[in-house]
Amino acid sequence: MARLHLIHAGFRKAASSSLQHHFFGAHPGINNLGKYYGGPDKEAAWDLVNYLMLTGQAAYDQGLAQAKYQAAVGGRLSAGLANVFSDERLTVSGGLDAGLVAERLARLAGEPDILLVLRRPLDVVVAQWVHLYTQRKLAIALDDWIQVNFEFQHSYLTAANYGPIVAAYARYFGRGRVHVFLYEAMVQDMAGFVAKVCDLLGIDRQVALPLLDRSVQRVAERPSARQVAVAGSPLLRRAAGLARGALPPAAVAGLRQVVRGGGRAAPRPAPALAARIAELCRAGNRQLAAEYGLPLERFGYPL
Repeated sequence: MARLHLIHAGFRKAASSSLQHHFFGAHPGINNLGKYYGGPDKEAAWDLVNYLMLTGQAAYDQGLAQAKYQAAVGGRLSAGLANVFSDERLTVSGGLDAGLVAERLARLAGEPDILLVLRRPLDVVVAQWVHLYTQRKLAIALDDWIQVNFEFQHSYLTAANYGPIVAAYARYFGRGRVHVFLYEAMVQDMAGFVAKVCDLLGIDRQVALPLLDRSVQRVAERPSARQVAVAGSPLLRRAAGLARGALPPAAVAGLRQVVRGGGRAAPRPAPALAARIAELCRAGNRQLAAEYGLPLERFGYPL
């Protein structure tokens, strides 16, 4: 009987696009049911995740959620392949508690394994700001954007506080089904990461490594903010030009540095804001390090 084997639920800016493009969307042993660019039935998967993460409790309907799940996942399962659903927005609440998204997903999906890839919180926050800015979804300075996010109970900042979100997935899917990896460790040992995920899915690891290795290694050579800010792109040059009228000089200079590929430098928030982000994530990181044996201190996570 066909079943869903794996949900890759996040996190954002932790190689999710590379996994979706070059691994889940390219391995012949995987039936890719989730988000990847140019994929079939992308609208159904997008609609399902939007409903899970954006619908308030009063408006949420389990029957409608089940219908959306059937259209995106349940009706497309293959008995002969590893069925994988991937969408990093499953760990971004959209204004709701991310634990609620995990609970809703668990009521729909049965007993799949859960894959979560973490990345240093400050790097994620900066990369998210650059992504939103270059997509013209905001036009405020990094520090101002961080200040605004601190005003909300659930935001891009709370999505970088991994501890409570991982705990929610463990609570609703079972601790033994939750598999947590570090982006920084994955880049250093791609073969080890690929072997673990392939063994989990029961697929050929030798096929997977060439698909993913060069893509993630290429991303890792850039500073975190430049994952979505490719040096010299026309889009970024236009964005930097527009920034002159919208951002203070320091922020414009930071974006110019990203556009020109200025070494490994990337925009960074004011020290006081960086300290607040670290404090927000510290307790959750300690919990993850203890429970999952993650080498967070070695990779610079706040503890």
